[in-house]
Amino acid sequence: MTAQTVPVLASSLRSNVASTVNSLENLMASPQFNKAHTIQIQSVIQSLQKVSAYVADIQIHLAGTNAVCTAVLHTQISQSLSECSLALGPMLKQLQRLDGTNVDDASGEFWVHLGRLTATHSRLFDFYGELLRKGDETLQNDALQSSVGDERISQATDASDEASEAVDIFDRDATISLPIREKNPPSEAAHSQQPAEDHEIPPTYGAPPPYSPSQDNAGEGSSAAGAAADETQSGGWFSIDGIKKSMAAIASAMKSKPDPFVPALCEAIARGDVEQAKLFISQGAKLNGYNENGDQPLKVAVMCGNPVMVKLLVDAGAPMVIDKRPAVFGAAKLGKIQMIQIFLDYGANLHETDITGKPYFVDVVRKGNYAGIKHLLELGADANAEDITGQPVIVLAAHADKLDVVSTLLDHGANANATDITGQHMLATAILRSNHAMIDLLLQRGATTSARDVVGNEALAILVTRNEVDLVFRFLERGANPNAQDMHGVPCLAVAVEKGNLDIARALVNHGAKTKVKTMVGQPVLICAMTSKKMDHDSKVDLIEVLLSNGAPTKVKDAFTSRTAMQVAQDMGDARIIGLLKKYATA
Repeated sequence: MTAQTVPVLASSLRSNVASTVNSLENLMASPQFNKAHTIQIQSVIQSLQKVSAYVADIQIHLAGTNAVCTAVLHTQISQSLSECSLALGPMLKQLQRLDGTNVDDASGEFWVHLGRLTATHSRLFDFYGELLRKGDETLQNDALQSSVGDERISQATDASDEASEAVDIFDRDATISLPIREKNPPSEAAHSQQPAEDHEIPPTYGAPPPYSPSQDNAGEGSSAAGAAADETQSGGWFSIDGIKKSMAAIASAMKSKPDPFVPALCEAIARGDVEQAKLFISQGAKLNGYNENGDQPLKVAVMCGNPVMVKLLVDAGAPMVIDKRPAVFGAAKLGKIQMIQIFLDYGANLHETDITGKPYFVDVVRKGNYAGIKHLLELGADANAEDITGQPVIVLAAHADKLDVVSTLLDHGANANATDITGQHMLATAILRSNHAMIDLLLQRGATTSARDVVGNEALAILVTRNEVDLVFRFLERGANPNAQDMHGVPCLAVAVEKGNLDIARALVNHGAKTKVKTMVGQPVLICAMTSKKMDHDSKVDLIEVLLSNGAPTKVKDAFTSRTAMQVAQDMGDARIIGLLKKYATA
C-alpha cells in the first residue's frame, strides 16, 4: 500500500469541499430553489468551510520551515484526514444531487450524520492545529494521549463510521438514532482484556403499555425529538456555531415515529413472551420496523440473548440485519456468541462486504466485543481483512491498543509486520506510544526489528533517541542492525554518543556498530564524546575508551574548530583522555 502524505490528503479533501460548496451556492441561486431552505443550506456550507479552514491551517503549519510535528502526531493527522475524506466524500457527492426541486425530499438522517461528521472533525482538526502551534514535541504527544485528545479522536472516528450508513441523501425510510454512551463498558466486557471504551447502552424494556396510534404517542415522539435537539444545542455532537440549531431542527422534524405494534412486539421479545410475540406478528407488526428507541425487533431479541425469539423472527421473515449491517456481525459486536451461530445456520456469510467492498468484519474489530471478534475468527473470518484504505484489521486493533484482539488476530494468521495508511509499522507505533506490552507481543510473534515509522526512522533509532535502554538491549539481542539510522541518515551510535548514553553506546559497539561515524552536524563521535556535557567525567572517559578500543580513529578534527582530537584533549587539560588517545593512536 502506498503511503499518502498529509499535504496530499489535505489538498484532496479541501478540493472536494470547495467543489461541493460551489455546487450548493449555485443551488441557492437557482430560480426553482425554495427559499425556506436557505438557512439550512447556508449552515451546511458554513460547516464544510470550517472543516476546510482547519485543514488549511494544518497545511500551513506543516509547511513552515520551523515546523515541529512528532511522528505520532503526523500519523494521527494523516489517519484522521483519511477517515474524514472516506466518510465525507460520498456525502459530498450526494449533496451535489440536490437541485431546486428536491431539497424537500432529503433524508433527515443524512443531515444529522453530515452535521456530526463536520462538527467532530472541525473540533479535531482545530485540536491538531493547536498542537502544531505549540511547537513542543513533548506537549504534542502528551496532548494526544490525554482524555481530551482521546475523546476528540474517538468522536470523529465514530462519526465517520456512522456516516457510512447515510450514503443516500434521499433515503426517506432512515431512522435517526442519537447514541447514548457510557464510560464504563457493560459486564460482558469483563471477558476482554482491552481498555474500557464507549459502548451503546441497550434500552431497558419494561411491561408494554397498550398500543394505540393516538395523538399522545405522536406527542411523545415530538417531545423526544425536542429533547434530542435540546441536548444537541447544549454541547453534544453539534459544537460548531451556525449548524447547531438548523441541524437539530431537521433531526426533530424528520425523526421517525414508532411503527404500529413494533414497540409492543419488542416488549414481548424482551420479556421472552413467545405467544404474545406471535400474536403481534400475526396482527401485522412490521418486522423491519422500529420501536421508540430506534431498535428493530431482531436487534432487541439479540440484545436479550433469546435464541427462540431470534428464530421466531427470522422464520417469520424478519430481515437478518442489525443497525444496517448483517445480523451476524451485529451479534458479534454485542458479544452474543450463541446468536452468531444461529445466523450462520440461516446462511450468513462471514466474508460479506458493504457497498464499498469493505468487509463487515472490519467494523467488528474496530468497535466490537472481544468475545465476538474471537468467535468470528474461530469460525473462519479473515484475520487479514482490510478497510477501504487498505489497512489490515490488525493495524486498527493495534492503534486502539487492543492487545487481546491483536494477539488473537495473530493466532489466526494476521501479519505482525503490517503497516498503516502512512506506511508506518505497527511496531514503530507501539514504540512511539511506549506501549511495552504491544512491543513484547509483536516481537514475540515475528515483527521485524527493522520496522520504520512514518518519517523513515528505524525502530532501533527511535529507541536510542528515546533512551530506551532495556528495549535497545532486547532489539539488539533479537538481531537488530546496530548501524540502523534515523530519518536523517545518522547512525544509532552517533545518536547515543550525542545523548551521552554510555550503556546504549557500549551495547551498540558490542553488537558491531561502526565507530567511524559522525553526528548530524558532521562531528566525529570521538570528539562529540570528548566535548559532551551530558555525562560525568568517569562516564565520558569510559565512553571514549569504548570507542577507541573498537576502532574509532584518533586522527579526526573538530567539525567547528578544525582542531585535532589530541589538540582538543590538550585544550581541556585532561590527562586521562590524552593518555587514551596516545594508547590507541591511529595513522
